[in-house]
Amino acid sequence: MYQDKYNTNQLLINAKLGMQRVYDALNKTDLNGVSLEDFVNQNQIAISDLPFSDLLKLNFSNVDTDKNQVISSEEITALLSSIDKQGLTYAQLQALSGQVGLSATDSKKLLDEVVENFNKVDTNHDGKVSEEEINAYKYNKEVEDKKKEFCEFKASNISVFYAEDSTTASDSTDAATTTTKETSTAY
Repeated sequence: MYQDKYNTNQLLINAKLGMQRVYDALNKTDLNGVSLEDFVNQNQIAISDLPFSDLLKLNFSNVDTDKNQVISSEEITALLSSIDKQGLTYAQLQALSGQVGLSATDSKKLLDEVVENFNKVDTNHDGKVSEEEINAYKYNKEVEDKKKEFCEFKASNISVFYAEDSTTASDSTDAATTTTKETSTAY
């Protein structure tokens, strides 16, 4: 379960760090914030960060809360803080799922699963999935998988002798019987 929690945290951390890297790269030209024009020249952004760039561009009007056509450092900080509290929307997760350079394979697998099962994961139906919802979904899925495994379990799948074949087992039984007889005749 610890590994699963780490994967969930890593998924959200990757999203936040990627958006921060893109913001920092685009903000180098102006230092007063990032405008839509800054997204036109993306030469300074790594290929692996392009999904984060697309994510910021698609959500530009939502991030630019003061509507001055520039994402300020305060607005990007507010966005990153809201990810911790509220989670990510389906569109945001979809944009991230195209990320080529996702560092952890398990995070990529988790991201794909969350996107595929978004409505099941979003239990409070607020249009976003949080870390708590992802962890609860994974826990419930694990419980269901164990229930299914238990229902399909058959006693005939168990070996009593744990990899001993029947001839070895009968030889052991014969040896034990002989030893018992010899011990009883000695008295």
